[in-house]
Amino acid sequence: MVQSDATEPVAQSSKDFMLLAALNGSIVGLVTVAAPLFAMSLNASTFEIGMATGVLLLGIGLMSIPIGMAIDRFGAKRVFAAGSALGALAFFLVSRATTPGGLILATALASPAVPMHFLSIQSDFFHHLNVAGNRKAGWMRAMQMGGSAAVGPLLASVLIRYLDYPAIYVLVAASFASMLLLGRKVLTGRADALARRSAHHGRPVWEQLKALFGHREIAETSLIAFASYGASTFYSAFILVIAIEQFRVSEEAAAPLISAQGVSYIGALLFLGGALDTLGQRRYYRSAYAIAVLGLLLLGFAGSLAGLWLGAVVLGLGLGMVAVANVVRQAAVAAQLGGGNVSGAGNPPAALGAWVGALIGGALGDWIGLQNVFLVFIASFAALSWFELPRHVQTRIGGGLARLRDIPAPAFRRLSAAAIDTVRKLAARTA
Repeated sequence: MVQSDATEPVAQSSKDFMLLAALNGSIVGLVTVAAPLFAMSLNASTFEIGMATGVLLLGIGLMSIPIGMAIDRFGAKRVFAAGSALGALAFFLVSRATTPGGLILATALASPAVPMHFLSIQSDFFHHLNVAGNRKAGWMRAMQMGGSAAVGPLLASVLIRYLDYPAIYVLVAASFASMLLLGRKVLTGRADALARRSAHHGRPVWEQLKALFGHREIAETSLIAFASYGASTFYSAFILVIAIEQFRVSEEAAAPLISAQGVSYIGALLFLGGALDTLGQRRYYRSAYAIAVLGLLLLGFAGSLAGLWLGAVVLGLGLGMVAVANVVRQAAVAAQLGGGNVSGAGNPPAALGAWVGALIGGALGDWIGLQNVFLVFIASFAALSWFELPRHVQTRIGGGLARLRDIPAPAFRRLSAAAIDTVRKLAARTA
């Protein structure tokens, strides 16, 4: 009975965190669908539609680190409350927009409200994991993604039938205001933030950033987030193009490929966190990378729609496992570096990776074919696997690479020519 009484507050707190994350994600998903449609209703150009959609994500990436520092200074509860007030006001202004320019400016003003909410939740969740355990490490991310990828878009499709776009944004503003009460109940205040301050708090901002990104755990998890979001974003951006143009399937038949990868990703977040304690960090990461690489191979060599489906599910599982391990590592150093700082540090590398995945991946696709770009991403996970190899294996591989310098120049040129020929054959396959 004592054990049950002790675990009951933890379970309730976990549910509150999940609810906050799901609500926040649902609002993001609703806005993601409504923004381009609202812009179109205002006769926006293609560029203006892109700006109305992208300015929200740009604000999230740019403001994450300052918001994280503010959380460590003022507490998650205060920053969350400020985000609720800003979101309520700014999204109400969005509802009053009558021109594309006004819509873009008001959305830019609203953009910090989303990370002010999410990072406040995540910062406190890092400390909650010390009690709840690693098994729940991916749960909050799963709720956030489930809200943004499923509940929000579904809600938008229903509301669009009955409300005009200004009314939808008034509803978004009201949602931000209503979340204030739940945030006050769940999140911690300034006293807790003062107790959790890192040793670097109070130093100049540049020194705090240097200490943050100079920490091995933050540097490595940032690199991992960059690579995993690059692969995930390339998949989301181009899988429908590949299915429709290369496999000649209809848009209706291709569309579920997006949700297939998302559902498997969320499944890994929810159910594979416990394997981290069983396997240990190194073996868990190696398993995650191996599964992700298998998914990329299946996608790169798929010859049918069924092959793309299988690759999508496997890739989602691998990337979800990577996300779980990253959350656990970040939570482990949150007390040392500050939960807000650690939460804020994760978004810019992920946003940059997503940008590179879409832009560079698309450029490579013009050269070697979009489907073959999946195989290119394998190199990034192979490089990340290096950090998880035992030291004696790293030494052995390093010695082997050093001996490459002894290869005679003519032989090296022949190897290079063979590699170039392989790339040309890959490109010809999709021509």
